[in-house]
Amino acid sequence: LRQRADRNDKLAMLGRLVGGMSHELSTPLATILMAGHELSDITRDGPIEAAQLAQTITGEAQRASDIIGMVRGYIRPDQRREEIDLGKFVSDMAARELQRLEYRGDLRIDAPDPVRITVLAAGLLQVLLNVLTNATEAMAFMDHPRIEIAVRKKHEFAEIIVEDHGP
Repeated sequence: LRQRADRNDKLAMLGRLVGGMSHELSTPLATILMAGHELSDITRDGPIEAAQLAQTITGEAQRASDIIGMVRGYIRPDQRREEIDLGKFVSDMAARELQRLEYRGDLRIDAPDPVRITVLAAGLLQVLLNVLTNATEAMAFMDHPRIEIAVRKKHEFAEIIVEDHGP
C-alpha cells in the first residue's frame, strides 16, 4: 500500500508539473501563432522563401498548441476531427519531417488510391512523427538508409505501414 501511495503521489506531482508547463507554454505559443499569421499576411506578396518560412512557423506553432491541448485534455476526440486524404497527409508530413530531421536516405511512399478518413489530425501527426524519428535514429550510421511507407484501405479501416531498414 505504501508503494502504491508513493507511486500515486509521484503521478500526481507529474500531472501538476505537466499541467503547469502546459499552461506556461500556451501563452508564448499563442503569441508565436498570432505573429506567424501576421507574418504570413505580410509576406504573401514577397519572396517565396519568406512566405514558406511564415507558413512553417504558423504550422509548427499550431502543432505544438494542439499537442498541449491534447495533453491537457482540452481537445475532445470528436472536437477537432477532420476528414483527410490519408495518402496525401502521410506523404506531405513524412517529406516535411524527414527534411527537418536531415534524413539523406531513400524514401518510398506507396499510397496509390485516395483513402478518405476522419481523424484527429494532430494526434495522427504526432504518432507519424514519432515513428519517423525512431526510423531515422535506427539508421543513423547506415551507408544506404531506406524508409518505406505504405497507406492502405482495409475494409472499414485504414493502415499506415512504416518500415525502416535499420538494425
